[in-house]
Amino acid sequence: MTLCAALLLPACAHSPAAAPPARSDSVPGAPGYLAAERIAPPKAGEAWPVVAKRYEQGLKRANIKIEAARRDWRQMKAALGGAR
Repeated sequence: MTLCAALLLPACAHSPAAAPPARSDSVPGAPGYLAAERIAPPKAGEAWPVVAKRYEQGLKRANIKIEAARRDWRQMKAALGGAR
């Protein structure tokens, strides 16, 4: 038993120190452009082409946000050395 401990202790002395875990208060919040896209519901008597146009515009804005988030994710991944 003492021989086993004598062999393990020197190995531990040369082990690299583990990085401290990230604190949750050091992680920034989501960027403002990732806010939910609000689309007003149809009003009573509103023509369907007007409603369809409003939803189409909302979907386009949402897709722009998704593409921006993907771009930022790729940049962050590359900065952390994970891009391949």
